[in-house]
Amino acid sequence: MTAESGQGSDTAEVTLCVKGAPQLPSDSFRVAVIGSSCKLSWSAPQDDEKDPIVGYVVEKYDEKTNKWVFLARSQTTSFITGTLALDLEKPEVTPTGVSIMAKWNSLPIDGVKYLVEIKEAKTRRPWTAVTSVDGDSYTITGLTSGVDYTVRVTAITPEAQGSPSEESDVVKCGRVKENEQPSFFLVPENTTVLKGAKMKLLAEFKGHPAPEIRWFKNRKEIFSGQRIWIETSAGVSSLTVSEMREDDEGDYTVSSIIKDSDPNSSKLPRNF
Repeated sequence: MTAESGQGSDTAEVTLCVKGAPQLPSDSFRVAVIGSSCKLSWSAPQDDEKDPIVGYVVEKYDEKTNKWVFLARSQTTSFITGTLALDLEKPEVTPTGVSIMAKWNSLPIDGVKYLVEIKEAKTRRPWTAVTSVDGDSYTITGLTSGVDYTVRVTAITPEAQGSPSEESDVVKCGRVKENEQPSFFLVPENTTVLKGAKMKLLAEFKGHPAPEIRWFKNRKEIFSGQRIWIETSAGVSSLTVSEMREDDEGDYTVSSIIKDSDPNSSKLPRNF
């Protein structure tokens, strides 16, 4: 480059480098239809002539005009058209002691993660984020025994975040109690009851699940009525006779039964 005037001239050298257009993206063009949306993804050109790619132009073919028209620009190698369907169904929850295993249906989307949240059921306490995972299940640990909980899950991608799922069914955390054979550890002692007086027999028992308690007189089961009634709760069963008669004398037996197991009986003293 030379500059001249009446006073003289000067020359400077300028190096001009002409760059060509970037190469086309690689052939691995992928299309994934998800609900009412479509995800396009591709690979960067293998030869970018040492200059980084600053973006991509996405076009679509208009069949009415038979022309390609501008759709969007993307700085990454993917683009989503329409609204990405990220909504999840209600997760299934299973209590395991003081933990809860949550499971949900995963979405057919690459790179999606799932935000798992938990809160105490039927309270105004806020949701607590537990973790973000790639799979379709997660076990939440360290919960409080005896507390009701509910869980929800949200799908998240680099491009968008879905709405939280419907809350799960309410589940109660608690340590599982082992089954225990029913047995009696306290039965009535010898008692003398006067004719016409009130009589009450008590029997204390244990077992898990809670056994069914039955009372018998001379091997015939006794049922509650106007003069005789049976009450059972919290490990104690009682047989009450409001007014004793001579025909109430006999052999009394109390029996505890857990479903699908053998009964356990205790014969009470003949005390009339």
